[in-house]
Amino acid sequence: MDPAHAALFTRLVRESERALYAFVRSSLRARSDVEDVLQETWMAAWRGFDAYDRKRPFEAWLRGIARFKVIDRLRDGPLGGQARFMPPESVLAIADELDALAAQRSDSTRAVFVFMEECLAALPPADRALIERVYRSRETCRAIAESNGDSADAVEKRLQRARLRLRNCVLNKLHADA
Repeated sequence: MDPAHAALFTRLVRESERALYAFVRSSLRARSDVEDVLQETWMAAWRGFDAYDRKRPFEAWLRGIARFKVIDRLRDGPLGGQARFMPPESVLAIADELDALAAQRSDSTRAVFVFMEECLAALPPADRALIERVYRSRETCRAIAESNGDSADAVEKRLQRARLRLRNCVLNKLHADA
């Protein structure tokens, strides 16, 4: 895996690890089983990361891997013993509910990005250009100030006002969409 994919995988894992732990822990009683399933899930996800469809929420993809690992552990574990906590059907039902919640969050995130682009396009040209220079071109306020003959404080204040206009526009669209 190339370094960019490895970094993306690591970031996505960090964002999803608590939710995945909660899912696995809700299905298995013994801490050692939980830890084993988590390790098996992370390894399977690492090996299969190239197949991950980035249009789907990563958390749901991981849970899809984990659900089968949990069911395998429940099937192979001693009946009524430490490994058994709930029937496999319950594991699948919980995973389906969590997937539906993740899809809703994903839809909300997509809406924010759509609104962000719309609001960015609606900003006055000078505000839009400043935001694009700072966030897309990664220029510093000091560098922009030097190229425009302004003070860094003046550029920072203009950027603060532009971000506030952008924020208010996105919030208004989110409230109108709700």
